[in-house]
Amino acid sequence: MNSGKRKMKEVVGRASAEQQPPAENHQFELFGNFQGGGRHHSASPSNPQANCRQSQVQQILNSAAARPSKPFSFTSLLVANDEDDVDPLLTEIQSQSEQVNQIILLHTDILRQALGGVLEKQQRAIRRAADERAQQKLKQKEIELQISSARNIELARKAEHYRKEVEHLRAMVEHLEQATTTLKAHWHGDKAHEDTNSSTNVDSDSGLRPVRIDCRACSRQRATVMMLPCRHVSVCSMCEGTARTCPVCRTLKRTSLEVIFPVD
Repeated sequence: MNSGKRKMKEVVGRASAEQQPPAENHQFELFGNFQGGGRHHSASPSNPQANCRQSQVQQILNSAAARPSKPFSFTSLLVANDEDDVDPLLTEIQSQSEQVNQIILLHTDILRQALGGVLEKQQRAIRRAADERAQQKLKQKEIELQISSARNIELARKAEHYRKEVEHLRAMVEHLEQATTTLKAHWHGDKAHEDTNSSTNVDSDSGLRPVRIDCRACSRQRATVMMLPCRHVSVCSMCEGTARTCPVCRTLKRTSLEVIFPVD
């Protein structure tokens, strides 16, 4: 293990003895070798110092990777300490590692911001779609409410019309009932008066007695024929055939009816 450390020190000593480029160019070149996989090596083939430097670094990495006790990593290069001062190349490697970490953090932040923007855009699209759907449903409900209001107004108008019609019919029924009552009263009065006029001259206290009515045509026979429609018993059966009108009221005879009186 000590021999490996001494070998690394010798290689690093030879590399530090050569003329090195500026620190910024060296860091950029080393960072490009680690990230680009030889991109800068192919871009500047005419720089012998850079090629030598890359070969030396590759030898260091190969020697560190060839050790079976520890796997190859940046840590294996950083933990190679000795009593002497830390080699500037290892310091630069550590610096490049920090820069890589910073770049990773930067890209992580950029990716997080990009994802946040995408998520925010999707959320805005979802909210906009939800608002549009809510507006459509609201308009549909407003249309349904207007239709229901119009239907209720029409039903109320019909109910008012039917109510007025019922009141009118009730008034007509009451008027007809009153007219019917009046007609019944007049009918009963006329019937009583008719019964009074058509009754014979019989004294209710003395009982029924036969009444003799002489014929108004010949004045010799008893009047036994009732002239209709006036209902006057005014002629006898002999004169009934020649009588065309009632001798009492001169009403045109339509028909006649023979009346049988009690025997005297």
